[in-house]
Amino acid sequence: ADFHAHSVESDGGDAPSAMIEEHYKKGFDILSMTDHNFLSTTWDRTDRTNTTYLTSARLAQITAGTDRNNRGMTAILNADEQSLSDHVNTFFAPFNNVAGATLESSIAKAEELGGISHMNHPGRYTGGAGKIDAAGEAASNNPTTVSKYVNLFNKYLSCVGMEIINKKDGDSASDRILWDNILKQTMPGRPVWGFSNDDTHALANTGYSYNMMLMPENNVANVRKAMENGTFYATALVSYRELGTSFVASGAAPKITNIVVDQKENSITLQGENYTTIEWVADGKIIATGNTIDLNQYEDGINNYVRAQLKGAGGISFTQPFGVMIDQPIVSITGEGYGTNNKAYYANMAFESKNNFYAGEFEISYDTAKMSLTANDVKVVDGLSVINFQTQEGVAKFTVVALGKEKPIAGKIASLTFNLNDGAKNNLYVAVTKALLGDGNIASIQTKAQASNLKAKISNTNINISNGTDIQDLSIIGLHYGLNTTSTEWDKIKVADMNFDGKLDIVDLTIVASNYTVK
Repeated sequence: ADFHAHSVESDGGDAPSAMIEEHYKKGFDILSMTDHNFLSTTWDRTDRTNTTYLTSARLAQITAGTDRNNRGMTAILNADEQSLSDHVNTFFAPFNNVAGATLESSIAKAEELGGISHMNHPGRYTGGAGKIDAAGEAASNNPTTVSKYVNLFNKYLSCVGMEIINKKDGDSASDRILWDNILKQTMPGRPVWGFSNDDTHALANTGYSYNMMLMPENNVANVRKAMENGTFYATALVSYRELGTSFVASGAAPKITNIVVDQKENSITLQGENYTTIEWVADGKIIATGNTIDLNQYEDGINNYVRAQLKGAGGISFTQPFGVMIDQPIVSITGEGYGTNNKAYYANMAFESKNNFYAGEFEISYDTAKMSLTANDVKVVDGLSVINFQTQEGVAKFTVVALGKEKPIAGKIASLTFNLNDGAKNNLYVAVTKALLGDGNIASIQTKAQASNLKAKISNTNINISNGTDIQDLSIIGLHYGLNTTSTEWDKIKVADMNFDGKLDIVDLTIVASNYTVK
């Protein structure tokens, strides 16, 4: 698959039809045309007078693969390289960025339209482009730069990943370093998938960088699912840092034929073809080689992920990161409740550890465009106290202290009530971005903090859409009380399911009653 290709519709040198045919001729199964600031729709469109697209008959041939042993090529449409700011490819999202667009606004728009995206050649913006020396490494290790990408990936789950190889590894020479730095902060809860794309602007430059999609059948739905779930690996014929600047690929590129994750034995085994070595990478460092890695032997070198890279005479293939959970404290936020009339969303902050801790400094980031949080909205459980609460620019900071040895910080820490702004929609972003814990000894522990995208469902107690919650809303609950998803009437009355549990019961009645307006 190539998810990044250009034509004369932007700065490419060839007609769309020629670029499509070139990919088809070279054996590609999936292609997305992503011209700059130009929405790619059908490959047989007739509304463009200054260039050539496929005929409908030829498109049908390519789609079915009738002249290629029935091996068709799938088109990923409604794609666009949004380029008015840092470049990002958007897919399945019919829009084109406009003046004033930013990297974040383009990602957000794609998500709003139900699409997905991946970031392109970040090295071009970090200062790492074309650099395989210490300067490129420093650019990709810059904490401010890393935080920029971590925050965007945590905020927008629809942004499925980033290019780790672009073209013949020019702009991306240091982007695997950046990728590892991002993974160190997002894994295992929020994986960021690595893509390898030709970003081709000329026919001769096609076929050097591509993605091997692992799917039961080649169709659009499966391609999207693979992009979202990371069921693919990235292959490159040129990779400066890993293969050297003078390397010239010869023969077939490394191919992964099987992956076995043994949860009981804590091991991962790869099988493949066309490789001479397999390297295992954690935190940006090669920690092991060979087909199998026994995670138990590398606990000191693995924090939250490991990935593999297969090298051979024909190039290199990168697996996606495998999430690893070492016995280490984890702080997370999970959605627990629901908003009523777009007023609030309830969540729990929890702590997992085999050890006891008696104080913790926490930072919670949230989307100020959708919600707010005050000191009164943080209710710690019995036995704990919250102090020093402060908020600034979408970050809430506070300290939790245990009130005695018998009541350490454990399990549920606090209930959070986020006050929703008018018009707040689903996908309410919240993340624990810092957790510093003290166990009563001299040392403190900077622990894992997992991002959460609450994907809140907003209920409305004004079921009949009148002026406020009234007697009619109560009567709807009463009339249909006890019904559930198996009822033939469910599609009509599910709007009354306040807590989205698939049934109308006392909980729904209580929520509506609490907002009932006596007239």
